[in-house]
Parts: sequence; C-alpha cells; structure tokens
Amino acid sequence: GVKEILLEKPGGTTVSELKDLNNSLKRISPDIKIYLAYNRRFYASTKKAKEIIKEDGGITSFHFDFTEWTDSIKEENYPRIILSNWFLANSSHVVDLAFFLGGHPKKISSIISGANKISWHLNGSSFVGSGSTDKEALFTYNADWDSAGRWFLEFRTKKRKLIFCPMEELKEQKRNSVKIESIVIDNSLDIKFKPGFYEQTKSFLENKKGLISLQEHVKRLHFFQSMSGEIN
Repeated sequence: GVKEILLEKPGGTTVSELKDLNNSLKRISPDIKIYLAYNRRFYASTKKAKEIIKEDGGITSFHFDFTEWTDSIKEENYPRIILSNWFLANSSHVVDLAFFLGGHPKKISSIISGANKISWHLNGSSFVGSGSTDKEALFTYNADWDSAGRWFLEFRTKKRKLIFCPMEELKEQKRNSVKIESIVIDNSLDIKFKPGFYEQTKSFLENKKGLISLQEHVKRLHFFQSMSGEIN
C-alpha cells in the first residue's frame, strides 16, 4: 500500500534493472511514485548556486569532471556487476548534479578510450564529451580514471563562474577577474547531518521539489550509457 518511495541512488545495479523496475511500476499502479535519493541536489552549496544562477539570468555553459580514484577501489569489496557499472553506481552522483543545475541533456557527443586498462571496467578509462541541454546551455565533461583528478563542476552565467570543488563548497570567479573567492553559505544542516540528507528528506515528506523520479531517471539513461560505455 506504499505510494511514495525514496530509493537510494542510483536506483539499480544496471540500466536494464532500472528499466525493469520502471516497467514493473507501471504494471502495478500508476499512482506509485519512486524518487531517487541524489542528495547532492540538496547541499547548501547547491541551494546557494541555484539562487545566484536565477539572479544572473541562467546558465550559459558548464563543465564537469567525474574522475575516479581507481587505485583506491578494492575489487574484493564490490560485486563484479557493480564494478563494471561504476559510472552508474558512483560517477552518476556528479553527472546528476551537473544536469540538475544545467538542464536535461538534449544532444551529446561522447568519446571513450582506454578499453581493458582497468581490469574491472573493461569498456573504458578515459571519457570526454560535449552537448547541449533543454536550458539552452552548452556543456563539456571529461574524466580520466587512469590519471590524477577529482570530482568538480563549473557553471558559467553572464556575470560569473561558479565552482564546486569540493562539491560541499562554492566558489566564484567574477567576469573580467582572475580572482577566485569563496562564497559564504549556511551549511549548518550539512554539518549536523550527512550533507544534503536533511533537506532531501524534508522535500520527500513535504513537496518532492528537487527530487528526480524513477521515470525521469530512466529517460536520461541512454545519455549515461553514451558517456560511460556501460551497456548492461
């Protein structure tokens, strides 16, 4: 009899599993709603960025990096199916936030290289690409799992560049300036609780604003597959 479920991200082990879950949901009842718990949507840094982006008139372009530290990932700690779909299992946290702020992707062009370099992710280790979103913003991305790097995102408006690095913090570089400055945010809830969890739970219980449904998640999975080469 449960009608609303908050499901841990990314909602399934593989793309096929997510699609099967969504189809099962349709057969059981159209009234049941499943939402994915991508908690970075509810960081204090994300909330502040949304306010600034709105004030500035929207995003013009953005870039993100989802490099993974593969040397620190121990194969024995994860099932093979999780490791072979590591983009979906882990990197999608970055990609979800990028498209949450920058818009749903409409077009994408992807290049993947480094097949067989990582024993548990044979389809590739280096990922680059570009595209556009339904907010008329252009985007680029890159990730090299066989080199150095870290997760980060950059969003450009007509007035500034907003930088998430680390993602719990927000910095800005204003137009016609080389100076990068920290933006003051009220992150008291992110300190008291796991970052994003308080506001995410509140949204689920009250109005669902900011959450992504399973149906919406499934609609973008072909973009995820294009970016990662994960085909399961």
